[in-house]
Amino acid sequence: TAAGQTSRAAIVVASHAPAIARVEATAPASAQAAGELRLTVNDPAGDLGASPYIWFSAACGGEPIVGALRGSVANGVVRAALPNVRRAARDGTPPTGRCDIEVRVTDAAGVESNRLRTPVEFGN
Repeated sequence: TAAGQTSRAAIVVASHAPAIARVEATAPASAQAAGELRLTVNDPAGDLGASPYIWFSAACGGEPIVGALRGSVANGVVRAALPNVRRAARDGTPPTGRCDIEVRVTDAAGVESNRLRTPVEFGN
């Protein structure tokens, strides 16, 4: 504003958030296009929706690789296809080796969960 004050803005604090209790990942086998990412999620409000976003960051030794996957929900487990993120790297990262994958999930209202990390070994 002209007086040097910041305009007021409403802040909304979510009354709940989904919580990831466990994360597991399997890398794609050599004949597969994708592996699998599985998140055990506690969602007391029941508002994850049928296909929540799973946001990820992969640390594979070069620049971090970030992205989003669409998951499917069944019995408190969110599953998504996990591509070989090492092959997506454009910074000279070899296509095989270990990556640390950090994930979070958002519910239908866009409320984010906690973050969990798991190692994944990508082969040929």
